[in-house]
Amino acid sequence: MTQHRAAIEAGDLERHVALDVEFHVLLREAAGNQLLAEMLDSIRSVVQLAIRTASLRMGPGHLALAEHEDIVAAIQAGDPSAAETHARHHIAGMRQTLHEQIDPDAAHSTAVLA
Repeated sequence: MTQHRAAIEAGDLERHVALDVEFHVLLREAAGNQLLAEMLDSIRSVVQLAIRTASLRMGPGHLALAEHEDIVAAIQAGDPSAAETHARHHIAGMRQTLHEQIDPDAAHSTAVLA
């Protein structure tokens, strides 16, 4: 997380995206679910593009990093329910950001978050 924060503060988009993707890889590996890992690996380039797109649209990845820190804190606290809640919030926010990129009028719609 320290390296990720440093990349964000330095405005290093490439390093930020690489570390963001790495966080997702480490998280799914830690879950120990081989099927999930294989499914997510198959869309890794899509996830990378989504992270880059969101970062360009929203600026530095401070929000993503804070959400990652919330997920990690919940895992470290042994609270899988909170970790899932934080992860779902993180994914929903990314979906909304990408939807707004495609359709700027979507900023006023919450249907994507459902």
